[in-house]
Amino acid sequence: MMQLLLAVALVAFASAGPVRPTRVTTYVPVVPAGRAVTGTCWTRSIAAPNRSDAYRCMVRNSIYDPCFVPPQGSVAVCDVDPASNRRGFAIRLTKPLPQEPVFQGAPQPWLVELTDGNVCIPLTGTHAQLNGRTILYECSESRERRNRGQSTGLIAGSITPGRVWHAGLAVYDVDNRAGEPSGTITSVPLAAVWR
Repeated sequence: MMQLLLAVALVAFASAGPVRPTRVTTYVPVVPAGRAVTGTCWTRSIAAPNRSDAYRCMVRNSIYDPCFVPPQGSVAVCDVDPASNRRGFAIRLTKPLPQEPVFQGAPQPWLVELTDGNVCIPLTGTHAQLNGRTILYECSESRERRNRGQSTGLIAGSITPGRVWHAGLAVYDVDNRAGEPSGTITSVPLAAVWR
């Protein structure tokens, strides 16, 4: 019986295949075609604080973070998602960019793709805690998880570079009576990161 279980485990492991190296990309903003909307950028990006070209911008009553300013500096490119090839839109700036210092901490990705295809982006507002650890990124989740009332996110400080990058993936739900998330944290490989 033990040999049968070992054989099944080996077949399952072999069928999963090797994990590919994580694709690491430094995003270079490209102004998308089409008409630019007007707006302002009032502070550095919370989602991409290490980038000197990343800002938190506003169009009417909507906030976009990160927005990237190409070298010419007259527009910002917002709502970009290179994981899905979404080029975003351009904001024609109506005020000068803020002259604040760039955060000097360890660089963190502003977009992460998991090996299952789900995409994670930094939270720029309130952060939940799971088992005393901060959930810093929110991830797209499968319909199956959504139907069970579960959310997914990446834990602050858990992204580890290497040939294959890893992060702590939180799978959690919120108990509406206590307001505290409950769930698990598992180390997962990352397919791609954008910095």
